[in-house]
Amino acid sequence: MDTKKDVRTGGSIVIWFLKTVGIVVILVVMSFVIGFFLSSTAKRKISELIFTATSKEFESMDKFTLLPEWGFKLSEYGIRMIEGKVRNNTDKVYSYVEIDFNLYDRDGNQVGSTMAYVTNLEANGVWRFRAAVFDVNVVKAKCVDIKGY
Repeated sequence: MDTKKDVRTGGSIVIWFLKTVGIVVILVVMSFVIGFFLSSTAKRKISELIFTATSKEFESMDKFTLLPEWGFKLSEYGIRMIEGKVRNNTDKVYSYVEIDFNLYDRDGNQVGSTMAYVTNLEANGVWRFRAAVFDVNVVKAKCVDIKGY
């Protein structure tokens, strides 16, 4: 009789273990699927904000030109960035070039700034820049300076 109890208990432990593993696997898969769709939704909402805030203005400085197709994008790590290109309009190599942006909220209030830099920008070269934007309230950016030395 004791032997039958041990076999049944052992069998029910195996069944309990398999059910538990099955539930855990289902929960993991569901959380992955839900996370994927939430992530896609969040990316779509950020993309809507990105495209409404992207400037098509042509910013021109004497030595450098901010090319017109710049704006907000999401990095591969989900960080909002201002991305674009700067052209060196001279025959000189610059050892350091910096671009500065003021950042604004929906009400037009300046809420911060960001910048990017590159070293050794070639003569008549084009630099693809990325400047991080961490404040979630930022909806607009304005290029305020491009300087080089």
